[in-house]
Amino acid sequence: MAVMVFVNVLVYVCMHPILWFLRVPQEVMEGMRQYLVIIYAGLLASSLYNFFACLLRALGNSTVPLVFLAVSSVLNIGLDLLFVVGFHWGIRGGGGSNCDFPVYSGNRHFAVCCCVTIRACGWRNDETAEITAERDAA
Repeated sequence: MAVMVFVNVLVYVCMHPILWFLRVPQEVMEGMRQYLVIIYAGLLASSLYNFFACLLRALGNSTVPLVFLAVSSVLNIGLDLLFVVGFHWGIRGGGGSNCDFPVYSGNRHFAVCCCVTIRACGWRNDETAEITAERDAA
């Protein structure tokens, strides 16, 4: 997390020199700056998405991250069209929809990781334990 915050601050402070080094034409400089500001604002969500997806894969569940990635990709395409074409937000709309993807997936991965952890650790209430014991005995 500290590295991500450091990189964000570094990018915001050095945005103009970076764009100059990349030889971005003056005509698109402002749009490029807007897009990068929005994308780097969503870096925390991307980091959380990657963390939880890797955690689920480490636990042996590679299906859930794949499904969330597929759903998020379709959601990203839909939001791109809605924000850019429907709301006429232009560059900000494209950047915003790209930030929504990791937020959506990261939240879903977090929920699944919590459920997997609860099941693996056996954290259940007494009623659930009784139902499970009855089912296993039958």
